[in-house]
Amino acid sequence: MDIIIKSFIGTFFLLLISMVSISFLGIELTVNTAERYARDVEKRIEYSSLSPDVIEACVNEARERGYGLYVKIKETTNDTGERKGYGRMELSYNVKADILSIDFELTIKNDLST
Repeated sequence: MDIIIKSFIGTFFLLLISMVSISFLGIELTVNTAERYARDVEKRIEYSSLSPDVIEACVNEARERGYGLYVKIKETTNDTGERKGYGRMELSYNVKADILSIDFELTIKNDLST
């Protein structure tokens, strides 16, 4: 009888550890996907020379994917009249793990330039 109880407790803890590990893997996957998407958006905006049309398309696409994207652009001109653009983008996303009752928002911040 003692072996049955110990086996049950061991199986229970093994199952618990497995469920927590799977939750952490899901969180890691969510974070990696968001970071990859943020790099992709940053490249698209910079390669378009900070085009407002591309920024708007990226904001709409981010909304469709469940992210919040905020982009602020500023332009300056130097002494020779050359325009130089720079800015900042913030990509917000939610991280959830129902088993652990984890639900929080993370933000990725990147600088943009032309």
